[in-house]
Amino acid sequence: SNAMEDPIDVDGYRLLGVVCEGGFSTIRKAIDLSDSNHGQRVIAKVMERINLSEVVLENGHSILEVEVTALRRLSHPNIVKMLAMEEINNRVYLFLEMCPGMDLQFYAQMHDGLSDEAALRIFSQLFEAVRYLHEEAGIVHRDLKPLNVIVDSDHNFEVKLLDFGVCGFLASDGSDMMSQHVGSVTFAAPEMFLSTSYHGKCADCWSLG
Repeated sequence: SNAMEDPIDVDGYRLLGVVCEGGFSTIRKAIDLSDSNHGQRVIAKVMERINLSEVVLENGHSILEVEVTALRRLSHPNIVKMLAMEEINNRVYLFLEMCPGMDLQFYAQMHDGLSDEAALRIFSQLFEAVRYLHEEAGIVHRDLKPLNVIVDSDHNFEVKLLDFGVCGFLASDGSDMMSQHVGSVTFAAPEMFLSTSYHGKCADCWSLG
């Protein structure tokens, strides 16, 4: 069997089947084995350190370092929470809260777009999450897109924003000028494709639409 599919216990969690695979990570279901939260479902984001070293962001940081730094700093109802992190044999495990629902891209395809009510609920929550990132956490996301938004249509369209692997951090003086050109072509601001610096907050606002 594929070793990535086999159940294993890591840092008080049992990893179960694979949900999906991305460019740098595999997402697996997992359950919490601790006494306080026994049986609680969570998500494990599994990354091979050797693959992470291929992508270097500002100041020489890897996407793993950037994501972990951001998630440790963040606490907001519309942003996914990191529960724990472990590294074994150059394989890194990020344990994240389970976010019920589906990504916004899939939801929109399933329903031929969004109703006015759904669009209003989803966007207002995304706006609050990004406002928190910019004004309180000192972070710009830089990869805002429907695939990175989980929507729970069974619970009043509750939103969770994911994936901080290419986010940027405001300078100590509050400046949001950045130089790394990252993100997804379809949703990135035009200035992300120029060989000049750009305002990270403005780039996020463009991606929001």
